[in-house]
Amino acid sequence: MNDRSWPLSTCLSYINKLETSEDYENLLEFDETLLTVKEEALDVLKEIEESLKNLRKNDNQKRDQLDCFKLLFSMILIQFYMGDEEAVTVLDELKMCYNNFFKEEKKDTDSSVFLTEIILSFTSRKATLLKRLSSIAWESFLCSKDQAGKVKLNEECLQLLFDVLEARENKEGQQKLFEGEDEFEAVGDENDSQGSSDGEESDKSDNEDSETSDSDSDSEAESDEESSGANKSNDALSEVDKQTNLKLAQALGIPTESSGEVKFEDLSSLEENDDDSSYQSDSMDDEEMMAMDDQLSKIFKERHNAMASVTTGNKRKAEVIEAKEQMVFFKNRILDLLELFNKNQPTSYLNLSMIKPLIILINLTMDKNLGVKAHKLLKTKLSKTKLTIDELKLNFPSKPEQSNYKESLMSLIEWLQEEADSNKSSNQAHSLACSQSCIIVAKSLILVDELYLDKIIDLYAHTLKSWVKKPNSKIQASMFFDFINWLNSKRGN
Repeated sequence: MNDRSWPLSTCLSYINKLETSEDYENLLEFDETLLTVKEEALDVLKEIEESLKNLRKNDNQKRDQLDCFKLLFSMILIQFYMGDEEAVTVLDELKMCYNNFFKEEKKDTDSSVFLTEIILSFTSRKATLLKRLSSIAWESFLCSKDQAGKVKLNEECLQLLFDVLEARENKEGQQKLFEGEDEFEAVGDENDSQGSSDGEESDKSDNEDSETSDSDSDSEAESDEESSGANKSNDALSEVDKQTNLKLAQALGIPTESSGEVKFEDLSSLEENDDDSSYQSDSMDDEEMMAMDDQLSKIFKERHNAMASVTTGNKRKAEVIEAKEQMVFFKNRILDLLELFNKNQPTSYLNLSMIKPLIILINLTMDKNLGVKAHKLLKTKLSKTKLTIDELKLNFPSKPEQSNYKESLMSLIEWLQEEADSNKSSNQAHSLACSQSCIIVAKSLILVDELYLDKIIDLYAHTLKSWVKKPNSKIQASMFFDFINWLNSKRGN
């Protein structure tokens, strides 16, 4: 990894130079806490630069790691100077992550998880620059191996990405994922929103039904959400009008019902009998007029603020659409990160852990391009995964650990076949992806233990019997044809 951070470092150095000059002053005023955060981050950056100078020429791995942190610190510091509210938190997390990686101050803290969260905070944003930075950090650091030969990325890191893929593409999914915080901006570049429009024609045809047979539950949920929101909005607007009428009537001395409606019949009788009336229609003097004007202005201002706080039907509908677009955008970025990992570590066992969340995504998504992109990653990238015995022993040293992992792959094949037969299967692409994934997992399992071939055949035989006895089974016959073709090709080798 070359020093890709030099443009940002140069920019940051120039900012620091201007900051110390008497001819300029910061547009943003930093309090004592912010100044401390900034100084600590700059100190870490200087430390990184010193480490790079003193590093041995042949220590390329550590150089890449230091360059990665230099890039991240430089970028976040620039965001800090721009007044980004998240920059302070990210700088703190980044510093902790850096110390754990290079100083091992907290051995019980998983630094890879911290870095993954930081990368995700970049990935979720619209800016192309942040996307590029997150890709560089992801590829050069988390997709690399440590001195023992293990990939630095782990299951916990990947689960953070899988949580995004498995989230619903609506406001509920967005709030659940980000705990109600608006963490990412408007929808991203055209390239991202287009998904994988250049996908293979076969992939596109696989997903033709996905657009017309989207999940009914999701559609109904969104409709219910909009309907419920509209009812609540109407109730809130009625309450605002009621309170405004009451306040106006009280200010003018007009009798009202508890509902806020003016009692015109009482008003007429009061006007006919001025002696018994508490309502005075005499002209007011200037002071009374000014007091009345102030009171009315206050009432109408309160009404304006109350109306502004009520989410109208159109606004709520726009929020629903925006939430869906943002979730689809974020998921596209996650797929890019997963593809980068597969590109750098094609033999890693972690590639197989991507299968289940991708299957869930293909079935869940209501965006055709996103479904095609996920299926393409599965069909053209993960299908080439070649698990090795050395990889298995490296990550699962003991025999029981190896046995448990092999059994987990068998369970995955069983889950895939059950998923293909599930009533939740919403399109043909999902069923096809399940069939293809079964072969991918079976091939990897046989590569590390050929004795599992009999178990795999028995599992397919059991599923075949169930399929024959169940006329309404959603499993496509192609699942069994694909398996037989794979067995036939294996016989020939």
